[in-house]
Amino acid sequence: MAYTEEKSASLKYRDEYYKGINSIIEERRKEVDSIRAEYINPEKAAANRELYRKELIKLFGWPLTEYDNFAAQPMKVKTEKRFETDDAEVYSVQLEVMPELWFYGLYYENKKKTDGQPFVIVQHGGAGGPETLAEMWGPSNYSLIADRIVKRGANAFLPGLLLWAKEDAPEWIDKFRPFEKDERDYADFRLRQVGGSITAVEILAIRRVIKYYIEKGVASVGHIGMTGLSYGGFYTLMTTACEPIIDAAYISCQFSDRYTYDQWPDWIFDGAALKFLDAEIAALIAPRPLFIEEGDEDDFFKTEPFISECRRAEPFYAAAGAAEKLKYRSFRGGHQFATDDDGVEFLMNNLK
Repeated sequence: MAYTEEKSASLKYRDEYYKGINSIIEERRKEVDSIRAEYINPEKAAANRELYRKELIKLFGWPLTEYDNFAAQPMKVKTEKRFETDDAEVYSVQLEVMPELWFYGLYYENKKKTDGQPFVIVQHGGAGGPETLAEMWGPSNYSLIADRIVKRGANAFLPGLLLWAKEDAPEWIDKFRPFEKDERDYADFRLRQVGGSITAVEILAIRRVIKYYIEKGVASVGHIGMTGLSYGGFYTLMTTACEPIIDAAYISCQFSDRYTYDQWPDWIFDGAALKFLDAEIAALIAPRPLFIEEGDEDDFFKTEPFISECRRAEPFYAAAGAAEKLKYRSFRGGHQFATDDDGVEFLMNNLK
């Protein structure tokens, strides 16, 4: 007769093994911090920014690594007027950023036309879309950010990423498999299998949007900005680091210590900590203006790791001769765009 026992009898062995896994990760992180500091420091970043930019793009993988090839291809565009505000006409726009990949968003065309008119990518976060960012379905934590930017004279594009909430489209549930609730992660896993990532796809798409509006005469070089909340802040950081034509950026409720916030698989890249965490990625935005904020009552991201990572970014900006172009603050509020205009004014003042 086989020996039997309660399952709990082996818990002590499993627990010790699991603690050991965590222990070797913590020790490896200490080693990696030293390796990263040798790989990139403020002086090296200032002297070799374009080289590091290429390395970051390699980290994200295909198709971003082939951006120039895709950007050289003609792009089909479909446009439909959606609605109108006091300041802009708003269109649904679909752009074939890669063959058979129709990226979409809302385009706010300002009713006022000016020379050197600012053009801003305004990026939604998780469980959101252009419609929630535009507050078409009611008030949201985006604090009317698109309207506030357009009111200051900008044209704006609100990209739609693979981040929507299930309740926004329940009829789609049976179309995603095998992970009904995790279609983004599933897409990311399959992209990683072929050398890419969902991040690479969506950064490429945003870059192609900017290129399209430059060619159309809507966006002017020297007057292009990007802002985003949460996941949108992640994309603002990464896209601005990869795309030098973006002139200024405003990140809300995302920039932080990635050792503290390491639970989102699509924010983690193989070997990233050997080369780039948030501060090092911000170094690739320098010397361009960068405004970063965090709500002091944010349920997702806490103030202490936010401030510590911002302080790590400061020497990179100082070495770039642009210490005054990095601004960060903790504001009174939760996981939202701040309702005051400090970040908006910083962004728009740097796009004039």
